[in-house]
Order: sequence, then structure tokens, then C-alpha cells
Amino acid sequence: MVLGTCGGRTGSTLSSLQVQHEDGVSTVHPSSTMVFGDCYIAPVTRDDVFFYDKSHGLHVRPPKDDRSFPRADPKHLHYLLTWTDPGPVLTKKGVPRKRQPHPHRDETGAYYTAQMMHYGLKPLKTKQAAKRALLAMFRDGHNLEVPDRLQKLEEDLRDLWHVENEKGRVRYEQEKAEREREKGDRQRKQREHLAEMRRRHEAILADAGEVEDVALRATSSRKRKATGAGDAGSAKKKAKASGSNEKLSPLEVQGKFVINAPYLAEQWPDNCAEGDLVLTLSPSRRTGKHLWGSFNFGVVIGVIRCGAPPTSVRRTVAFQWRGHEQGEGQMVYGPYNKGTLTFLGDGKVRGTMEGNPCSRFTFTGVQKPLKNIVWVKNVKQWKQRWRGINDRSYEAASRARWGGWHRDGEYEEPPAGSDTTSAEDVGDDDEGTVDYA
Repeated sequence: MVLGTCGGRTGSTLSSLQVQHEDGVSTVHPSSTMVFGDCYIAPVTRDDVFFYDKSHGLHVRPPKDDRSFPRADPKHLHYLLTWTDPGPVLTKKGVPRKRQPHPHRDETGAYYTAQMMHYGLKPLKTKQAAKRALLAMFRDGHNLEVPDRLQKLEEDLRDLWHVENEKGRVRYEQEKAEREREKGDRQRKQREHLAEMRRRHEAILADAGEVEDVALRATSSRKRKATGAGDAGSAKKKAKASGSNEKLSPLEVQGKFVINAPYLAEQWPDNCAEGDLVLTLSPSRRTGKHLWGSFNFGVVIGVIRCGAPPTSVRRTVAFQWRGHEQGEGQMVYGPYNKGTLTFLGDGKVRGTMEGNPCSRFTFTGVQKPLKNIVWVKNVKQWKQRWRGINDRSYEAASRARWGGWHRDGEYEEPPAGSDTTSAEDVGDDDEGTVDYA
């Protein structure tokens, strides 16, 4: 049996403890984040040659070798030293059988050197020399016996291991309790964060005279996918039908909005617990016929492309979005990735959003007061991100994720000119939709 590389375990955070003895130095390797059964520390060692742990007892590392070997039973060792090839197993007709026993595999030279050290013999460098020396002990009529000094060494290392393992157990229990405490604190903060987000969310809706539609939050994107692509058109018709006569300042449709999305915080608390969820908006540079935006909603980040920016309060504008799931970073896009934005005035916004990986949910937001920022400068970058998320780039990313080959090159789709006045304006003012059929 080979026990592998000796020494401390991976992930140790404490320095090794050395204990001085008359015969050498015993080293206690620190506890690890990994615990096997009731073993809380790595093997203790004397001079990095003799090692002990509960699972394997005393094991030895030969000179110039990274592996360690436990002591072999004398009977098994004698079998290895005296084994001779019996030849193939024959059939009744005296020919070798098709199925033969597994071939004999001898141990390595390091193994036999370690056995010499286990039984108090001076280690020899070569395999054959070590085997001859061990076999000579049997031929002289002597059984291999462990010397008293090695038995005493094993007892000392065993006692040291049990003492230090108990210390390791105490450390592990303390660290476990600390981890549980931190987990409890994290969950408490997540609950408080969710409660505060829900309070802000409901307050914005109440000020606007609206109540969140619970059925809207619970609708799954999978069910909506079966309804067909006609939903996008109906959403745009509803968006045009909404609104009021109160004018909306152009400054209220651009900038950074701090978002409240209780549904996301409930479903993905770890993704939404730290920092604010953010939506940043700006009309396109030249014609201003599209409202663009970038969002970070914790579980998913991406870019939105809306229709024309609204000019009156409570006017709703529909949008489509493309992005990446947080975690694996997988692209998400398609005709079912859509939503709406309704500007409520006073820097407040209400929205809906749907598409993988989220069910349809509502969110609200408040504009963050930031001065001297030209938000329209971000639009060019948002358009590039939008164009870079498509079927070709998705396929290339999937192949690369699994180590497959893919053709190098540009995967951005060309812009469309649906709202531009000339070909020169296409790159800055508009972005086309993709045929997903």
C-alpha cells in the first residue's frame, strides 16, 4: 500500500508544530478544512521520515521519495520475496487457457526500502539489493521483528497524534461554531435586506396608487413561452395605451436607478444580498428614438433596448433584454426576454421583466442623484454588448466552455436602421432585433 505524499494537508492555515526529542524532531501538521471521520489533523512525523496517523498507523518515507509505506506483515512480505512465476494455467488438453489469472505485480524498490526501515535494517538503494537483504533474514531462520526503539517511536508518535488530534477537534468545533454563527448573521442580514427592499418597493407603489400583482410575480417564464411570440406585440400595444398628460423631464429617463426587486431577493438571496441592484438608462445619442440601459439584477446582468423614451408621466415603454446569468456566465437572450418600464415621476420607476432564468416579476426603482455625468456616453458600449449576444456567439461560448474548437472572429451582429435617417446614423442611433425563429 502506498499512502502518497507525506506532509501537511492542503488548505492548512496554521504553521506546523515541532516537538524536540532526544532521537529527533516530531512535527505536527496543522488541522485542515477537510476532516476524515474522527481525524482532525494530518499525520505527525519524526524528522519527516516516520509518520503516524490513526488510519494507517506507522508509515515510513524512504530517502529521496515523496511516498510513504506502512509496515507489511512478515507473512505477506515473505510471499512477495519468494514468489516465482508458476506459468500459465493449462486446460485438460495441456494448452494455456484463454482466461488467465491477473498477472503478479511486484512492489516498487521504494516499498522494499521502506520495509527495511520498518524492521530496523539499514536501507539499500536498489530494489534487488533490498529484496535480498530482507530475504536473508528469513533464510537465517529469523523472523522479522520490529526493534524496541521503533516500537517506542511508534508509541510516542501515537500518543502525540492523539493529543494533537484532540486539539484539532476542538479547533474544528470552534471553527464550525464560528461558521454557523456567520451563516446565521448572513441569513439575518438577508432577511433584513429583503424586508427593507420590500418596504421601499411597496412604498413606491403606494405613492403611485398601485398595488403589486402577486399573480404577475408567480407566473413562470416556461408557461409564457407556450403562448407564442405574439406577447411582444401585445406588450407594446399596452405600453402605448398607458400614460397621462403630466410632462416627464428628459432628465428623469436617464441616469442610475437603485432597484427594489423582492422576488429576486427571495429566490436568489446570495446574489442580491450585497450591494444595490442597479439599472442605468440613457436615450441614444443622435435621434433619441431608443432608450438604452444596462442592469445588474444580481442573478442576471445585461442590456435593455426600449422604444422611444416617454415624454409624460406614467407612460410605459416596452423593452427587450439580453444578458448573462451570474455564476456560469451563460448567455440569455430571445423573444421571451422582455419587460416594461413605467416612469412615475419624481425620479421613480416601476417595471416588469421576464425571461430565463427568472419568472415574470415586478420591480421599482429610485433615481440616484448624480451630477456631471454624461450618461449618453455609455450607449455605444451597451450597443456593443447587445450585438455580441446572439446565436453565433452563444455557440462559440458553449464550445469553448467544454473545450471544443470554434472559429475565431467577430461575432457581433450588424446594426439595423429602423429608426435612422441615413446609413451614417446606423452605428450610433439604432440596433436591430434578431430573428430567433
